[in-house]
Amino acid sequence: MTKKQLTVVFGASMLLVGLSLSSATAQPPRMGRGGGDGGHEGRGPEALFEVLQLSDAQREEWTLLHADQREASRALMNEMRTLRSLIKQELESGAPDATTVGEAMISVHDLETEMRALVEQLREDTAAILDDEQLASLEAFMASHKGGRRGFGGRKHRGRHGGGEES
Repeated sequence: MTKKQLTVVFGASMLLVGLSLSSATAQPPRMGRGGGDGGHEGRGPEALFEVLQLSDAQREEWTLLHADQREASRALMNEMRTLRSLIKQELESGAPDATTVGEAMISVHDLETEMRALVEQLREDTAAILDDEQLASLEAFMASHKGGRRGFGGRKHRGRHGGGEES
């Protein structure tokens, strides 16, 4: 599998995670730029399943993979949030302890590395359940939605601190 295909699979995976989370909040469907995308917007992962023509077995596997990744990610994010809160409290105290701050920063970095590994594993696992035709369909789907959702395609990222280069 090529790096481009893995990137597309990852993008679709993250799209599905976002769609799953937005579906779970029971908000009314929102239309994308230009009035929507032919009726797929706001329907959760089913829209992508239809585009990719996934079998029932593939749908089940996709759903399980993403549910597992979502739970693992949630746990890591909670740990990072707790550590960042500790760092903030320590830095805002009258006399921050450099060792405490440093150890917490290293722990956050380790958790971020773990998160990246989870995402990469999800890319590979998701790609493994798709055939070549479905990968091509996924690439076309992601290309047609580039920039239509925050976090995919045309999103401009200015870094953690709001300045600097776009990537």
